[in-house]
Amino acid sequence: MMIRKRNNVSEVTSRAVCTGAAVLVLSYVAAGTTAAETSHGAHEHGAAEVELALEGSDVLVNFASPLYNLVGFEHAPRDDQDREAVAAALAVLDDPGNLVLLQAGAACTVVELDVEWEMASTEEEEHERGEAAEHDAQADEHDAHGVHDADEHDAHDADQHDEQDGEEGHADASVAIRYHCDHPDRLNALAITAFESFERLSEVEVRAVGPGGAVAESVERASLRVDLRGLFGR
Repeated sequence: MMIRKRNNVSEVTSRAVCTGAAVLVLSYVAAGTTAAETSHGAHEHGAAEVELALEGSDVLVNFASPLYNLVGFEHAPRDDQDREAVAAALAVLDDPGNLVLLQAGAACTVVELDVEWEMASTEEEEHERGEAAEHDAQADEHDAHGVHDADEHDAHDADQHDEQDGEEGHADASVAIRYHCDHPDRLNALAITAFESFERLSEVEVRAVGPGGAVAESVERASLRVDLRGLFGR
């Protein structure tokens, strides 16, 4: 299931902008910090990421989070309650102020917004369940040929299911935002408002890069502000 929303999209899509910003941020930040400081790594419940970069007078921001943090589940909506949760979360993501706030002195205005939401579809889930049932049937048939052979098959089957389980249930949302700023050199701070919007969110890894260097900081609810002084000018 894929949901994608764009507002005020120019010839260069927000997704392309977001990807370019992420590459830029990661390349600069990685040069000055350890790998552990620059990324959460694998999909992690409770954690999200914010990446920020400067492109001329534009500030590019990308917010990415597991769907669990936003709605409490990562499967395709199964009932009205699930569908209402998804709709409510999408409405929150549609307003960048619910995720981050740039310092007012920079005079930044949102000019592009791209929300991408992806999870396993109901059809995919049914297919996965069908494959699991087929594996079970094969195990039963193999079991008739001997206990030893069945044990070997069961071990192989369990390993295969473990691999599948590791991949299932991992779904994410991302928001790519382009701001045009009249005074980007005055952008000295970033506030993470996503904590107020999503109660399951406990940590945000912020990575930012500008002419003055790079910042990599882990932000928690107790401290919502990221100091960007010197990064974009003043």
